[in-house]
Amino acid sequence: MMKKKRFDISVWVVVSAIAVLAVILGMMIFMQSQQRKDEAVILFVEKGDTLIRSFEAALRDLPDRKEDEFYLQKLLMETAQQPDIDYLIVTDGEGRILADSDPSMMGRRYGLDLDVKKIAQSREIRWRQTANPEGAGTFEVYRGFSPGLPDSVHGDRRPLIVFVGFNMEKIEKASREDTVRIVLRAVVLVLIGSLAIVSLFLVQAYRLTRSSLSRVTVFSEALVKHMPVEEDITLPSGKEGNQVWEAVAAAFSGDDVPEGKILLARNVTAIRQMEKEVARSRHLNAIGSLAAGVAHEIRNPLSSIKGFAVYFRQKLSGNKEDEETADIMIAETERLNRVISQLIEFARPLTLKKEPTNMTDLVKHTIRLVEAEARKNAVAIDIQADEDLPPADIDPDKIKQVLLNVFLNALSAMPDGGRLSVELAAQKDNMDVTVCTGLGLAVVQKIMDAHGGIVRMESKAGSGTKVTLRLFIGKGE
Repeated sequence: MMKKKRFDISVWVVVSAIAVLAVILGMMIFMQSQQRKDEAVILFVEKGDTLIRSFEAALRDLPDRKEDEFYLQKLLMETAQQPDIDYLIVTDGEGRILADSDPSMMGRRYGLDLDVKKIAQSREIRWRQTANPEGAGTFEVYRGFSPGLPDSVHGDRRPLIVFVGFNMEKIEKASREDTVRIVLRAVVLVLIGSLAIVSLFLVQAYRLTRSSLSRVTVFSEALVKHMPVEEDITLPSGKEGNQVWEAVAAAFSGDDVPEGKILLARNVTAIRQMEKEVARSRHLNAIGSLAAGVAHEIRNPLSSIKGFAVYFRQKLSGNKEDEETADIMIAETERLNRVISQLIEFARPLTLKKEPTNMTDLVKHTIRLVEAEARKNAVAIDIQADEDLPPADIDPDKIKQVLLNVFLNALSAMPDGGRLSVELAAQKDNMDVTVCTGLGLAVVQKIMDAHGGIVRMESKAGSGTKVTLRLFIGKGE
């Protein structure tokens, strides 16, 4: 199968195309401006040549040659009155001014920067542009001519030079206006050309995007179609413990996609942990809901049983054995009622009110609540805490309940005396509260889970159970 050819247009290609277009238009402007100047030169040269020929004809037709110079001066002055003529000058072959549209210039020399002797002997029309300090530039046309004026010394006809200076103000103004119009036209053309090129670029980009999207769609469909069952791989990771990686391998192919294989691997340790926590939370919620339902169903008949027991104790008062039996019934129903209350508390969702809390003070305060029970069971209590412990971000009431449950169960596990040791130690981001004793309550686990903490228990034969409560150290909200 033949591969499809693609034509990609980059940004630099667009910029280069616009630059080339600008250069072409600039050359067109220059060429058109040069053409205007050439046309102006031809116009001035032809007009100057016509004036010079008219001077020659006018002077040849004079009957009296003695009045030629006077007539020439008058003719120059009258002709110079035309609005586009700056001056008219006639010099001899030495550059001396014989006639001038400005009479004050008579007798001076002009054109000394030119080869006046050669020019006077030639009938070739010449021109040049000169600066005019009083305004616009001057276009000067000149050539030699023989109007028939005799030499004052030898009486021979002498070659002369006539200079005609044209005012270029109108030409320059028209040229500026033409330039402005050409520039505006060029700008419009550049914009139109640029828009056309950019539009081509956008169309091409759109086509490439659609093509890429099509290929991605085909790839995705092929990948999903051949996607195998995902597999988790557990890898050891040093101090961080084992990490779970998800690996997916698939073979795929499509119309525009060559046959190939793909392997995807990603670290899903946190995801799998969250999935376990969600499953555990759902399990606990289900147990809680069941416990709440069972508790409510049991509490009502327990109330009736307790009522009958109280009734029979009063009814059978005086009979010690029957009274003791009634008291046992009442005590057992109250115990069952406490268990039910714990079940309802376990089923109820927790709402934490966290705040920075001094754990040492909280432990000491909770210990005071169980001191009487400890003395009754002959249990000694000691607390070991590091100095300058940071505050823990906890709900103090809930953690107090955890500690109270732990301590009471520890005392219940040591009815014949013993020792209850509590140790507090801070780590990098956690605080451990370690209690050496024996217990087992689901409420403790639930409250610790709500705090994002961890409960660890270690049991050794002959030495009891060590419980570690790991709490998060952070700022309260």
